[in-house]
Amino acid sequence: MTTPRKHHYLPQFYLRRFANPSEQVFQTEKESGQSYTCSIRDAAAIRDFHRLDLGSGDPSQLERGLAAQA
Repeated sequence: MTTPRKHHYLPQFYLRRFANPSEQVFQTEKESGQSYTCSIRDAAAIRDFHRLDLGSGDPSQLERGLAAQA
């Protein structure tokens, strides 16, 4: 089983309502003000956002628990 790495803090199904037919959204960087289009798969995502640093055990435990709820 692969370990999930890209975690969306805003669900992709929300982003689809704002996307163009190519499933892209217009994104603006907060700090630089740079604007561009990006895929909804890449928007509002952070690598290892839900990863837990427990020292021992499964670091993807939270992600697997959230996936089981869906």
